[in-house]
Amino acid sequence: MNAWMKVAACAVAGLLIFGSGYKFAAALYEADIADLQAQHALAMKEKTDEYRAKEQSQAKQLADAWDTLERARAESVSLRGDVDRVRVEADRYRAKLSRAGSDSCSAIRERLASCTELLSEGAGLSAEGARLVERVAARKDAVVKIHGEPQKELSGENRRR
Repeated sequence: MNAWMKVAACAVAGLLIFGSGYKFAAALYEADIADLQAQHALAMKEKTDEYRAKEQSQAKQLADAWDTLERARAESVSLRGDVDRVRVEADRYRAKLSRAGSDSCSAIRERLASCTELLSEGAGLSAEGARLVERVAARKDAVVKIHGEPQKELSGENRRR
């Protein structure tokens, strides 16, 4: 019986040692898991803050681009009004010239007629230029939107090359 008791005592002692070792390892693993979760939460917060700042910056850039586009459109509308006014005035001068009879001022009338034609052509070119500026600005904005933020200007060292 003594032998059985010794075997049983050794078995119980082995089980107690195994159990305490298991609990100790579990406590270490739980501490590691808690530490990893804390590090992950901190990293997520940092990335979230970084992305929110980037999002705000891009939203501001987009708002600035829209404001610039709206100002350009308003300016274009203003230019169109000026072009229309110049065309009407040129037509009025042309009509005056055609009503006037022939006299010694015919050379001046010809010069004035050519000036009004040039003025009308200039007004047309100005309107066409305004349309081209709008199209180019829209295309530039689309390209910038597709390719991301515009590149920064080259530094002084790179300009010299």
